[in-house]
Amino acid sequence: MNQREAYRMGYQRGWNCASWVDVPEIGSTLPRHVDWVGIGTIEDEAGQRDAMELLAGEAESGDRDFSPFEHTAHAFNEARNGEALWERFDAGIAKGIRDCIAKRFK
Repeated sequence: MNQREAYRMGYQRGWNCASWVDVPEIGSTLPRHVDWVGIGTIEDEAGQRDAMELLAGEAESGDRDFSPFEHTAHAFNEARNGEALWERFDAGIAKGIRDCIAKRFK
């Protein structure tokens, strides 16, 4: 696997996670166990986007605990350029989440 493939895999994973997140209502409050950045009560569209990004990131992170993700992790960890693969994969996830959320708000 190369860095481009790792980025592409991450991008798709991030996009998918963001697509599963519901748009939180303005005036709603994120649960404390999820809101580790302190968004609190969602006051506007920017807050909705921030909350969605946080929730999608949490969903992606939690999904790493389940099969078949261990195969991806194993492939990255065993690769000669494993650290670079992880960096590109994570960058792809972040970009996929942001792009999906931006598209949903158009």
